[in-house]
Order: sequence, then structure tokens, then C-alpha cells
Amino acid sequence: MAETQHFVNKLFMKIVDQQEAKKLSAGQLWRAKGHYVLIVALENLCVQFKLMDAPNQTGERTLTGDIDTLWRYLLSRKATLV
Repeated sequence: MAETQHFVNKLFMKIVDQQEAKKLSAGQLWRAKGHYVLIVALENLCVQFKLMDAPNQTGERTLTGDIDTLWRYLLSRKATLV
């Protein structure tokens, strides 16, 4: 019984995370504990983003990752939209 409840809770949290992650959009700049995350492009399952030390920094490499993973990273760092 406890295993079933754990599975349901985990599934519910994944659905909530996916709905919250829909708040991400291209062009957003997030401040997360000492660095910035710029969202370059957003597709169905993946996101292209840049990690920067300053908001106006240039020449940074564009990284690609999963939307849910980036959203959880922003939440764990208590990121704020700039």
C-alpha cells in the first residue's frame, strides 16, 4: 500500500513539474545563486540555454538539456526571473 502511494505521489509531482515548467519561454533570463541562465530556445522536450556569470556576458556556449531537469535546477537554486 505504501509503495502504491509513493508511486502516485511521484507521478503527481512529475505532472505538477511539467505544468510549472511550461512557464519557461525563450528569451527569459533567470538569476540563480551567483550566475544567470538565459533560455535561448524551447522545444517540446528539450531546451537550449546559456550559463553566464553576468547578465550581459557574451561568447558563452549554448547547452542543451531536458526541460524538466532545467526547471528542477532553477527551483533548487531558488532562481528568480530577471
